[in-house]
This record gives sequence, structure tokens and C-alpha cells, in this order.
Amino acid sequence: MSRRSLTLIAAGLLAAASLQAREPVSERDQLALVALEGLMAAPAERALPLLQRTLAGSASTEVKQRALFVLSQVEDPAARTLLLQTARSGDAELRVEAIRSIGIGGDEASVGELQSIYRDGDAEIRSAVLQAWLIADRPDEVYQVAQDASDPGADEAISMLGAMGAQAQLRQLASSGRGSTSLVNALAVADDLDGLLAMARGNGQSELRLEAIRAIGIVDGEAAEQALQQLYQEASDDALREAALQGLLVADAEAAVLALYRQSNDPAHKRELLRTLTIMGGDEALEAIDAALRGEL
Repeated sequence: MSRRSLTLIAAGLLAAASLQAREPVSERDQLALVALEGLMAAPAERALPLLQRTLAGSASTEVKQRALFVLSQVEDPAARTLLLQTARSGDAELRVEAIRSIGIGGDEASVGELQSIYRDGDAEIRSAVLQAWLIADRPDEVYQVAQDASDPGADEAISMLGAMGAQAQLRQLASSGRGSTSLVNALAVADDLDGLLAMARGNGQSELRLEAIRAIGIVDGEAAEQALQQLYQEASDDALREAALQGLLVADAEAAVLALYRQSNDPAHKRELLRTLTIMGGDEALEAIDAALRGEL
């Protein structure tokens, strides 16, 4: 399944959760919601007038929100125009839903118009635009926000780049000196081992280097475990060594910790490695405990 398909599924779940979080809708609204679902299969020339009437009338917010979603699926220029009009002005909840629906619809021209809506919007509208870009799989637009340190939405944009798996854009941020906890977390979510290693071995702030090392434990795969094992071995101080060990603990890399335990000739390091193995549990831990009790170093 493509990333776009997964994103659309997630968007649908978010929309459903939003509706469920509200007060129970009336029987009249429930009937209207079912009727709107029926318009999904109707020809555009039949569906559009009914959707326009619903949005212009006195229907509840829930019904109008569903109408906006259905509108995003209508292949007609007038439908796209109405969505953009709703996204730019009017009720705040409907604006947010219209923006999200533009992302779900994925129309290139409409998604492109979101840049001006972001620029002129408040915090809620800007967050909705970022979500729409996420849904529409538009990492370049999200990157433009992420790279602007003065933009209050920069951290949210960085997190979204991680959710999008936008490794190239995240590495651009790292190389530009935009190091932050949000960036470390985003690289981990994006499974970008090379990006995290670059931060871990770079010349950035020491705390960010430690965060990057620990975050490698979140990355899937044997390569991440091997990288942490190597970082532990080449660590020049206790803080770096401890961060690598914490990463191995997060990765549940018992075999790697056991190998380090057997290789170490430092009594203090061996004690710390053994403690980590006992936290992990498992056969490797019992093997190390048994050896320690028999006096085997």
C-alpha cells in the first residue's frame, strides 16, 4: 500500500474520531449524514447543487463538515472553488474541515492555494494547512515552514516531515544547522539511520548529539543496532557511552549488549552492561548472569 493511501486512511480515521468526540447527533442529522454518503456515487452535476444547498443552509456543523468532505471528491471546478471559498473565510470549524478536505482531494491547483491561506491564517488555520499538506503528501511545502525558525509552526512542520518519511528534507534541515529535539524525533520516525548518525557524530550541541544517539534505538533493523554498538565502542566519554547503551536498551538489542559485555575489560563498564542486560531479561541476560556468578569475566 502506498504512503498516499495510508495517509488518506489516517485522515479518514481522524475525521471519524472528530465526529465521535462531539455530542451525539440528532436523528435528523444522522439521516442527513447517510444521505451525503449516497452523494459520493452520484454524478457531479447532480451532487453539486445538493452540496451547495447544504452548505448554504441551516444544517448542523457536523452535516456541513461531511458535505465538505463529499465536495472534495466531486470532479468539478465549481466544487473546488466552493472548497477554497470555505477554506478562506467563514466559520472556523468549517474552514479547518475545508482545508483538510482539500488535502484529501489532492487537486494540484487547490493544494497550491493553501500557501496563501497558511500565510494569512491564525495558529489553528496554519496547523490545518500543515495537516492538509501531510495528507496530500507535499513535503516541499511543509519543508518551507520547517526551515523558518521564526515560524511558530516550524516544530509541527518538522514532526510532519518525519511522519511523511521525508528524509531528504530532514537532512537539509540538519545540514543547515537547524538542530532541535523535534528534528531528532522526526529523523527517528522517518527511520533515517544515516541522518541520525550524522547528527550523532557531528559538531552540534552535545545534548542534541546524545538525543540523536538514543533515538537510533527507535530505528528498525540490524544496521541500527550495529551502529549503536560501534558508537558505544568509540565513545570518548561516559555520556556518549551511556546514550549508546540507552539506545540499545530501547532497541532491545540483547545480543549486541552481550557482545559488548564480553569484549569489555573495564570493570565499571561491565557492571553497567550487566545491569542493562538484566533490565532486558531474556536468554542473553541469564547467560551473562550465570557467567558472572561463576566468576567468569
